[in-house]
Amino acid sequence: MNSPLVSVIMPVYNRAHLISESLDSVLRQSYDNWECIIVDDGSIDAIKSVVNEYLKKDDRFQYYYKANGGAAAARNYGIQRSEGVYILPLDSDDIVNSNYMEKAVACFENNSNLKLVYGQAELIGDKTGKWNLPPYSFKLFLIYNMLFNSSMYKRSDFDRVGGYTEGNRFEDWDIWIKILKPDGKVFQIPEVVYYYRTHTSNSITNLLDTEKELYEESMGQLYQNHMDTYISVFGNPIDLERERRALYSKVHSANYKKAERILNSSLFQLGLQLRRMFKRNS
Repeated sequence: MNSPLVSVIMPVYNRAHLISESLDSVLRQSYDNWECIIVDDGSIDAIKSVVNEYLKKDDRFQYYYKANGGAAAARNYGIQRSEGVYILPLDSDDIVNSNYMEKAVACFENNSNLKLVYGQAELIGDKTGKWNLPPYSFKLFLIYNMLFNSSMYKRSDFDRVGGYTEGNRFEDWDIWIKILKPDGKVFQIPEVVYYYRTHTSNSITNLLDTEKELYEESMGQLYQNHMDTYISVFGNPIDLERERRALYSKVHSANYKKAERILNSSLFQLGLQLRRMFKRNS
């Protein structure tokens, strides 16, 4: 039986109190051929002592320490040291179901055209329940990221697109766009395979003013990184704004006005850039 290696990439920063749940979920996988690369991104808590117990328990775990540089840098660092055919990112406070690897690998092995495999998800932590992600389409995806960060993809695609863009908080969204454009195939496993830990203090509607500014800057950077893609799909800023309003009114009906305040400045910047480009080309 073909059993390609899966590289689980886990960046961690001060999660000594939560990482055991994540590592245990890796140990419980029905799929055996994996390596788990833990990248300590400059933690100052007891994370190393916790991880050491897992290093003793199973030699498929690996631990690296690096100076703090953010999640994207840590993921790039870990993947560069990995040997797997497939990459499964996993944050150090989230959990994967025991059959996730097995099902995701089978999807890839049965369809060589796939670029990304994910599944249904549930929320744990401060907020619990089903995570109601909209069905995937590339057009909607450019406005709303319905693909969680623990989606499995090919190492060859990581190499092809140059890895995660460092210095942007939407590093997952950014790399998915790079991998999927213009018509990459995505498959969603029709069952819950992933459990995302929520932290109320970090939700969009509870961001501090300084965090909101960073959020807006990151959205603006995402648009700038993929300006050609947004232009090819939406054509002009008016169509982009119309699509965004329609989607967010459905997905974020309760928090629409708050989300509106956060996102508007980035979209305005995008509109200005697009209008300038159209004017130059007219």
